[in-house]
Amino acid sequence: MLQLINIARQYSGLIIVGLFCLALWGLNTRNAQLSATNLRLEAKVTEGEKEKERINSKNDDLANTLQNLTDKIGQANTIASTEARRRAAAEMKNNRLQEEVKSALKDNKCSNDVIPDAVISRLLEQANRIRIDKDADYSDSSKSDK
Repeated sequence: MLQLINIARQYSGLIIVGLFCLALWGLNTRNAQLSATNLRLEAKVTEGEKEKERINSKNDDLANTLQNLTDKIGQANTIASTEARRRAAAEMKNNRLQEEVKSALKDNKCSNDVIPDAVISRLLEQANRIRIDKDADYSDSSKSDK
């Protein structure tokens, strides 16, 4: 055992240098691993930044589309509001005209006569044909009905 201790003393410098080299080799290996990991992480960060830019671009496009849609809906609402006011005014005018006709014909003998349902439906059918231009020969058909 004493001999082993003497050998260790003689080669203690060499053992320390060997252990130091072994530690340096371990540190170098760990440094290489960390450098590779660092490169991978930097690549992921770059990809993440590109993805973030792509998402921000899509978000901006979506915001612009939403703003355009909001503008169009506002325009449609304005048109609908104008049309509703126009229809209300037309309805009021129509009601006034009906009241004027009723008051003008109130004492008229013909206005109080009952018109048969068949005549009314025939008049409505003819009016509908005129409105939608289904019957191009309106004057011919009216002559043949007589």
